[in-house]
Amino acid sequence: MSTHVGRIILTINGIPCAQAKSVRARSSTGKKALKGMAPSGKPVGTSDGTPEYTLDCEFYIPKSGELVNWEALSGAVLSISPRDLIGTTTVYTGVFSTEVGEQFSEDDAAIRSVALGALNKLEIGL
Repeated sequence: MSTHVGRIILTINGIPCAQAKSVRARSSTGKKALKGMAPSGKPVGTSDGTPEYTLDCEFYIPKSGELVNWEALSGAVLSISPRDLIGTTTVYTGVFSTEVGEQFSEDDAAIRSVALGALNKLEIGL
């Protein structure tokens, strides 16, 4: 029977972020179809692309003492590690914020939504 990654530890610039509710990381290859002037009108191949990394994060909003100034975040390092430290740690460098918002509801705590971009992604086996 295989085991899977459970809860994670999210750190920003080396500081554990206990207020994190969720993180959704995505990678885009940047590759595109090349449409040539072929008689069939079909793509003739693909171009090499530049990878892009985005992270959609949700954080509980503290009453005081915000961990990070999310709107000014630039050049940060964000890492996602398994809580039991068995598995792979993913490290994003050159992290910057692209969008910041808040959500308030009757049923849940106040949430800050932060969209982040990253310049590099590294995977480190533990």
